[in-house]
Amino acid sequence: MFWALFTQACRKACDAAGDFILAVNVSPSQVRDQWFPEKVLRALRGTGFPARRLEIEVTESAMIGDLARAKSSLISLKNQGVQIALDDFGTGYSSLLLLRALPIDKLKIDRSFVARITTNREDATIVEALIGLRASRIARPPICSSQWAVNTHKAIFTAPRLDRRAT
Repeated sequence: MFWALFTQACRKACDAAGDFILAVNVSPSQVRDQWFPEKVLRALRGTGFPARRLEIEVTESAMIGDLARAKSSLISLKNQGVQIALDDFGTGYSSLLLLRALPIDKLKIDRSFVARITTNREDATIVEALIGLRASRIARPPICSSQWAVNTHKAIFTAPRLDRRAT
């Protein structure tokens, strides 16, 4: 079922106006499937959808159990031009190792942190620390919010300042 829908989405995206990115959430079992990269690339070839316009979104749980297999799948896709996003970061495994080890293009901080950055000091501190990792180049991927799908830097710096008395 997934592959039929994925192929249909790629086909429709080819016909749509604009140069947008098609973001697709995939399950942990799909990422760990040794044939996953080939299945994705077959759908792209079959529809003519460019790999550079596809973003595969994986969660941290996709890495649990077999990091080597997941890493291999993601590297194979990345080498073909597919973008990789680590989705819902901060809700599960949350290993900083993943930021260093995986070919991630985008880190999407879970909405449970980002939604309260203007009212909760602890959440704001966590989000600012993740942004600091990016600024220091320790973490390579851009950081954004799963909820707002905008650059977290913009979300923090354009939002009303956090009342430091709030918790």
